[in-house]
Amino acid sequence: MKLYVEIPNAHLEELSRFTDGDFVLAHLFEQYKEYRDFYLTRLKMFGVSTYLDNGCKELGLSIPIPEYLEIERKLKPQVIVAPDVLSDWKKTMFLTDNFLTRYKGKAQVMGVVQGKNNDEFVESVKALITIKQIDIIGVPHDNKNRRAFIERNVLRETDKRIHLLGTSSLSEVFRFNPSYRFQDIVSIDTRLPIDSARQGLSFLDRMWSKEHVPPECVLTEKQLELAKWNTFYYQTICHKVGANKI
Repeated sequence: MKLYVEIPNAHLEELSRFTDGDFVLAHLFEQYKEYRDFYLTRLKMFGVSTYLDNGCKELGLSIPIPEYLEIERKLKPQVIVAPDVLSDWKKTMFLTDNFLTRYKGKAQVMGVVQGKNNDEFVESVKALITIKQIDIIGVPHDNKNRRAFIERNVLRETDKRIHLLGTSSLSEVFRFNPSYRFQDIVSIDTRLPIDSARQGLSFLDRMWSKEHVPPECVLTEKQLELAKWNTFYYQTICHKVGANKI
């Protein structure tokens, strides 16, 4: 699977080279000129694989659809995450349907699984897989046993591709083996390599942090070198599991 990392503004240039593409948060795209200019330039000059995320995880609710569509028009990403609401699959479906009736772009659309419990997660999947315009199913790490959930409720029900939204530990990635059973898992996004580096934690020692690094964070030279190593190591692991291309 391909690795996408959420990177602090001060280190976009240094750390993006260790990822497989860009994971752009819509609210940061609006808020920070340096963030916006960096990703616009990367996509225009190098055609980097780009995902546009609605910011729901960070904000609790996706940014308004008109604003989101305007950002998509400027960025022209390869994948756009449909609006969702944390832990609420019915409101998520309402927003997703509303978004799809208005979206006229060319990006592949990712629908996000939401719910307060496993039953609601299942209902969310059932609803998403019936929508033709949804190309990718995004499964958040809030699901306590995401691997088992994907096997039982996604892979058996659809051939749509799967994206892993965030992760709380490196060990979870190892669980998506053997690769041939998870060929539909094409990508993952995370802040874990950088969050951990800021705490002086190395993936080589199987250590990671749950403290999130804000976009304004500036790493020390030592933290930055560790972030590079963690991201490179994470990417190496990701390339050994799931699908090799989107």
